[in-house]
Amino acid sequence: MKKLVLFSMLMGGVLAADAQNAPSVIPQHLKNKAVSVPTRNYDGTEVIGKLLRQPNAYTAPSTLGLDPNEAIIGQTTFDLQTNASVQNRIYKSPNGGISAVWTYSESNDLAAADRGTGYNYNNGGGWGAQPTGRLESKRTGWPSITTLANGKEYTIAHNTADEDLQLTYRSSIGTGAWTEDITQLPSPIPTGNWWPRMTNGGADGNSLHVLSVTYPVANGGTLYNGQDGAPCYSRSTDGGATWDIVNEVPAELSSNFYPSFTGDNYSWAESQGDTIAFVIGDNFEDVILMKSTDNGDTWTKTTVFDFPYDMFDEATTEVLDTPVTSDGSYAIMLDDNGEAHIFWGAMRVLNDVLGDDQTSYFPFSDGLCYWNESMGAGTPADTIAFTVDADNSGTLDFIEAGLYYVSVTSMPSVSLSDNGDIYVTYAGLHDNLNNGSQNYRHIYAIKSTDGGDTWSLPNDVTPFEDFAENVFASLAPTNDGTCIPMVYQRDFEPGLAARGDEDAFDVNEIVYLCVPATLDVAVEEQHNIIDEFSVYPNPTGTSTKVSFTVNTAGNVVVNVYDVRGQMISSYSNKVPAGRSSLDINVENFASGVYFINAQIGADVKAQKLMVK
Repeated sequence: MKKLVLFSMLMGGVLAADAQNAPSVIPQHLKNKAVSVPTRNYDGTEVIGKLLRQPNAYTAPSTLGLDPNEAIIGQTTFDLQTNASVQNRIYKSPNGGISAVWTYSESNDLAAADRGTGYNYNNGGGWGAQPTGRLESKRTGWPSITTLANGKEYTIAHNTADEDLQLTYRSSIGTGAWTEDITQLPSPIPTGNWWPRMTNGGADGNSLHVLSVTYPVANGGTLYNGQDGAPCYSRSTDGGATWDIVNEVPAELSSNFYPSFTGDNYSWAESQGDTIAFVIGDNFEDVILMKSTDNGDTWTKTTVFDFPYDMFDEATTEVLDTPVTSDGSYAIMLDDNGEAHIFWGAMRVLNDVLGDDQTSYFPFSDGLCYWNESMGAGTPADTIAFTVDADNSGTLDFIEAGLYYVSVTSMPSVSLSDNGDIYVTYAGLHDNLNNGSQNYRHIYAIKSTDGGDTWSLPNDVTPFEDFAENVFASLAPTNDGTCIPMVYQRDFEPGLAARGDEDAFDVNEIVYLCVPATLDVAVEEQHNIIDEFSVYPNPTGTSTKVSFTVNTAGNVVVNVYDVRGQMISSYSNKVPAGRSSLDINVENFASGVYFINAQIGADVKAQKLMVK
């Protein structure tokens, strides 16, 4: 068993903390906690017996209140949208349309034979019908999307059947038949390329840039040019017709400097003409900026964060001082001057038993890190956000967290406004919302109006979904300065079925949200029709009284859900302005956690009920 090493949360030292965002106190029972994880990534082909689940009967869409700016655009039962960095899953095209993609499946097991790219499109008049199948004819995963100046729309994913990258495209954005092609990017690597990311670029806007890694040994792959997971770059300069660079490992990222990289530990910036850039790294590697000003012909490498153990090897490199590093989840942006801005979750790591093919990380590491090129190589990153002390108790009231193998402030995504403002979202562990055993994650947003010098306080932009897990947010890379298009995944259970917690498979909603530029979603959208809402006694084994005060007469709906989102009971009645109450008999309820929602008009309030 791995030893647990005492550590402190990020209060300064390597990372400079903004006083207004200083973290609250982590509970003592979580401070010392380390989690061991095999040195591998998940690609969705691991059909391990103990992970196979019986089909889950509770697959109805949720009835949680929606922000008026939200729409459920799709569903999936395969809930692992990324191993680390959130890919570019939403794109606002020059024609004004918005395209969104995600890993889709309606299977209730890890095999997910129907897995592929889920796609929906908004032409300005609303979203299309939720898809009932994938774009591709073969099983794929981890799509990203972009559009070109020539009007073509491209997605890319890895094809598990052919162990290759698969391009899927059509000639007109938002309409027409899709064409599949795995021959455009022939792979010289026997076990193929996986976990791709794609962006556009070029002075004419018709270049495609693709980044992937070779299949790691732990997943059944082989070494490639001495690397276990080699970063491969490919390029087309003619709108995808031909590829002049195919699976080239940049010299600056070769085995001379780095022994390995893993899937999804990299992210592209939206290009600025011929200026393109990506960030790449890992828990036990540097954080690296790769930038080109000639559309990928040559590259300049900047070490943004220097991991103190060069050429880390789990079998021979002992790491006992739990250094601060990255959690492998990155976002990157180029501003209007072509300067790079990079974000990642902070993490402390450990390797105290050599040769067991496992490393350890501390899942309650806290802090969203930020660096830009004007700060200079070697300058410590700023910490621009911490977990929010939502109830102002002075402590972070954590019970446990779902396993994503990232920090509690992670999965960043970034968008640049037309006026130069920078918007960043991340998944943060909510300190006082839990299902009785694990805390939920919500999506938080911050912004900078001065090029990254200062940042706003974090704001929960998913306040309507109190008792829901909101993760994998992806922002459109640019926005008009009024609202920021975002797509994210939501379900009722913290953690994952396909990885980590190995929860039962269930339906996850893919949700579109246009975040107001002011970030005050909770203030603008909740309307405060219900002023008070209480459930008492709680816990109870017989009955409970639901009491509420409304400031206007109307029809109130009270629904009771279990932790899987199944509606147990529902009550509806017209009520006058003022105080009303309702008695609910729970004698036939199984012991456990339930959620009671009260809704009138657009206002929804929720309370947790414990049944003994």
